[in-house]
Amino acid sequence: ANHYLAVFDKATGSALELFRAKRIATPAQRIMLIAREGGCTNPGCTVGAYGCQVHHVVTDWADGGNTNVNELGLACGPDNRSVN
Repeated sequence: ANHYLAVFDKATGSALELFRAKRIATPAQRIMLIAREGGCTNPGCTVGAYGCQVHHVVTDWADGGNTNVNELGLACGPDNRSVN
């Protein structure tokens, strides 16, 4: 059996913690990441948030990672593709 859980922002009702229910970040999660990080998190990279993709930074989705805002980060296309 698969169990799914999501945690929602009380003020907006937007999902911030999706665990394994979905791989792709929600718009609310993207807004949180843009506010928190401002752009690509690879040291020395200057690509702004709107040129970035959401990346599972703690544990990759394929390896069992969760789609939770505290486990996601922003990475520009080249830096996202260079992650092993």
